Amino acid sequence: MTKGPNFHDALSLHEKGVSCVPIVYGEKMPPRDFPLSNYFHRRPTLGEIRRWFGIERAVQYNIAAVMGQISRMVAVDTDTREEAEHWYRTMPRTAAMVKSANGVHFWYRLKEGDVVRSRVRIAGLMRDIRAELSCAMAPPSLHPSGTHYEWVYPDWELIDVPEFDLSWIEEESNGVRESARSSFSTEGDMVHRARGYLQRVEPAVQGAGGHNKALYAASCLIQKFGLSIDAAWPLLLEWNDRCDPPWDISIPSERRDLYRKLEEAQRLKGAS
Repeated sequence: MTKGPNFHDALSLHEKGVSCVPIVYGEKMPPRDFPLSNYFHRRPTLGEIRRWFGIERAVQYNIAAVMGQISRMVAVDTDTREEAEHWYRTMPRTAAMVKSANGVHFWYRLKEGDVVRSRVRIAGLMRDIRAELSCAMAPPSLHPSGTHYEWVYPDWELIDVPEFDLSWIEEESNGVRESARSSFSTEGDMVHRARGYLQRVEPAVQGAGGHNKALYAASCLIQKFGLSIDAAWPLLLEWNDRCDPPWDISIPSERRDLYRKLEEAQRLKGAS
């Protein structure tokens, strides 16, 4: 079998117990019609890893690591070099560090039953966490800016990755670990509730403020229900099917336009 350019990187993560899925090359969204939400609850087989990354083809994929309990891994996302340096100086060191276009993602092992919210306060600053129902881009994926994600230590091992300690999160009660387990059991319920709510959201109609309606639908998923972009994307596609006309996701520019509504909703949530 001819190995694709990202095969060994995906295989290495798979062997460490990290669940990997394909992402559009140079983007952060899954391929058209790829059932990403299925892989929030099961790991891909080795055969799937070979099929996505192992055969050299015209379509090359980025690699995304599904975080949370499925991989027993979380990633702390720093957006600037200054934030990354502050985290590196003040928090426990991990060998699993990914250089992104602007900052660094710090990966930590996740204890069984622990769940970390997508945005928390640690070391005096709000931090974005890639955890349940979300993904973190993995090297050597191509960032939309044209730079590649890179491991700081390419040969890192799990033994050199400490566990994420819920006590790092500020302004939490002593019962945080118990409440975290409870929230893990209801993640699927939140997706179900969001899907039902979105069915009542008015679809976009061309010439009648369609982009604003799409942003509203995205904001409901991201802000009202607290879903990650990865969990919200399949639901937004379902809403899109009711639009007149729907965004044609077979056209890369239209697919990106719709996906960016979720990214904008996430930025607005972070600014609030």
